Amino acid sequence: MTPTSHDPTHDGGSRPGAPEAHGEARLRLGAGAATPGELDGAWWPRSRDLTAELPALAAALTGRLGQVGRVAYAMAAWEPAPRGIVVSGRRLRLDGFRTQDDDVVDVLGMDRERLRLLVIPPAADPAAAAVALEWAGGSATD
Repeated sequence: MTPTSHDPTHDGGSRPGAPEAHGEARLRLGAGAATPGELDGAWWPRSRDLTAELPALAAALTGRLGQVGRVAYAMAAWEPAPRGIVVSGRRLRLDGFRTQDDDVVDVLGMDRERLRLLVIPPAADPAAAAVALEWAGGSATD
């Protein structure tokens, strides 16, 4: 497995009482492609605001997917979001579904390669989140 940030439980340098920074994505990916339907890794966003969270996620996944073109998510699990946002000068399509698992996002590259990520709740305990990141990042290769 390959961590994509130096410390997935680090809070981005925020101090008590200050709004949390949306810096690096807290993300862990498995080493290779997962079997269809299995998890490719885990993502621990800092909020349920996709427009704030996706630029860092897209940047972190560029090495694996290339340019991210689409994210599919469960509408019930996130704050209302537009149908698309601009990330690094390109449109990123957001597709919310009522039937998608609340704890998963599917991220697609422009070439249609897909990563299926477990979403760890933003308010998760850091120790529990670290275990979930490690588990999901290893699940693609176990």
